[in-house]
Amino acid sequence: MNNKLTKHHFAWAFLAIVFLVAGVLIYKNLTKDAIDPILRVLSDRLRETDYRLSIFGTSKQGVVWGAKKKALYRIAEDGKSAHRVYSFADSIRSIHVMDNGYIVVATDNDHWSKTEPSTVFLSKDGGREFTEILRFEVSSALWWSITSDNQGNLFVGEYGPREDNNSKRVWRSRDFGQSWEVVFQAPAHDNIHIHRVAVDPYTQHVWVTYGDRPRGTYRSTNGGDDWELIREEQSTAVAFTPEHIFWGEDRRQGRVSQWDRGREKFELIFEAEDAGAFGGSSYNIAYSENELIVPFLKYPDQQHMASVWSFYNQEWNLLITLGTNGGFISIGGPDAAGRVYLQGWIIDKR
Repeated sequence: MNNKLTKHHFAWAFLAIVFLVAGVLIYKNLTKDAIDPILRVLSDRLRETDYRLSIFGTSKQGVVWGAKKKALYRIAEDGKSAHRVYSFADSIRSIHVMDNGYIVVATDNDHWSKTEPSTVFLSKDGGREFTEILRFEVSSALWWSITSDNQGNLFVGEYGPREDNNSKRVWRSRDFGQSWEVVFQAPAHDNIHIHRVAVDPYTQHVWVTYGDRPRGTYRSTNGGDDWELIREEQSTAVAFTPEHIFWGEDRRQGRVSQWDRGREKFELIFEAEDAGAFGGSSYNIAYSENELIVPFLKYPDQQHMASVWSFYNQEWNLLITLGTNGGFISIGGPDAAGRVYLQGWIIDKR
């Protein structure tokens, strides 16, 4: 009798262990979308990386740099690894590489705080050493705030707190940060701060956008000396091509517009919400091998899914949907092989 009970107990203990292990595996499977924000990957051109970088900058030669919190990384030529080259005191918010290879990095622990400063640094030696060249006590410089032209002019826009006439200016340096001057001033309105600052590599025109209300997109054809209002919109992402300039909009509908260089006209070419449960703002666009890669974000109070789309041969195709709030705010590349980088992912060229 006792022997039978002992065998019985062993059998039940074994079954309990089996069910416990199965339960853990099922739990992990069910909660995978909560742990991993990627819900669906819809293209075999995407592959995961062993590193997760969230802010990117790309050189003219296709070298891709990325950031993880306070650390600056350089991605290897084959894209398989990333090597840390420098660490800052505060979190990295922006990486820009000038045509001559100088690296510009902006840091800020909280870009909405009026008490946390934002500091802009410059490296002339590939990231071995950095020197402070600009400091904002209230405003901040983000991934869309820094650009430069082929004459070495460096432009930095102010983002962040909008009240008390903060975050309204774009600064220019002609001497790699030794001196600065304000070249653009947005209206003194409490709902305005600078969004995108970008140089068109085909024309060297400088573009500046601001929002949230009122909105404005401006262009300078003489290096920032004079400006003209092109339209009343607050575009936050941009990609330049020989025939067009593509703009990602800060709108819940998930909009992309194109500027026709010949006609100098804007045209709405995509609204993600028309394709289903999609939408959201676009904060960065990549252009590689005649293809646009466009991420759209989701804020907690929005109902759509965050997503990433491809635009090629006049067709839009869904690449990724995300299962949580957020999305990809920055894109790296294309690198020398045409690859584009997202946080934790590579998109191979077509």
